[in-house]
Amino acid sequence: MAVLASATASGCLFYQGQPSFMIAALPAPDVGVTSNGSLSPGYYYVAYTFADADGNETNASPYQTVNVGSGNVQSLIVVPEQTQNILITIPTFPLGVAKAMIYIGTSSSSMRRSTSVTSAGTYTISTVPVSGPLAPTSSSGLNGLLYTAPSSSANVTSPSATAYVKEIVLTNTTSAAATVSLYSIASGASTYDPSFLTNYTIAAYDTKIFTGLNLMLMPGSSLVASQGTAGAITVTISGVEVQ
Repeated sequence: MAVLASATASGCLFYQGQPSFMIAALPAPDVGVTSNGSLSPGYYYVAYTFADADGNETNASPYQTVNVGSGNVQSLIVVPEQTQNILITIPTFPLGVAKAMIYIGTSSSSMRRSTSVTSAGTYTISTVPVSGPLAPTSSSGLNGLLYTAPSSSANVTSPSATAYVKEIVLTNTTSAAATVSLYSIASGASTYDPSFLTNYTIAAYDTKIFTGLNLMLMPGSSLVASQGTAGAITVTISGVEVQ
């Protein structure tokens, strides 16, 4: 750990804008069936979403059709009629995603949440829920990447911080109270530190200024944010980078 005398500190604007983030269209999941299980023969529709720690979800992925009992995905593999379970593979979580929601139904419009999982992998679906949330078609937004601290340099070696947040300005431009969350994520991590701001409420047409801060960001760590009402809050973050 070292910050040499030759290191320079430069004040800069880290971010200014509206934190509202929607992950690009999700790929359809890989699905299959087990050799036996509890789902009756028939066609089932399976999809998933990604969600952040606040429960905000993406739109549902394209669904996959699974023919249980008399075939496999799109009837490519034929097996004798029998009860089976469905396997769904969730892809790697993007930055800021805390969990995935899995949905199943007997039609594309009746897919309901079966379970939530906290990591990528293959999971088994053995029942079809008759109640609970339907697969979303309108995202409430996820945490979006605002800023990433620079890498270590010859003058600043890890684990010394390469950026410091000095001021955060939050402005609600709407006629109703709105919330915003701001987090930090360590380099290479998929979960984030909730110690910044979580569901912080700002009154209508109000501005909150956090000044005199000295929040350290280690090399490659990031700031991410989300807001409860799209287009409500403008975020301005400034600080110092050390190189």
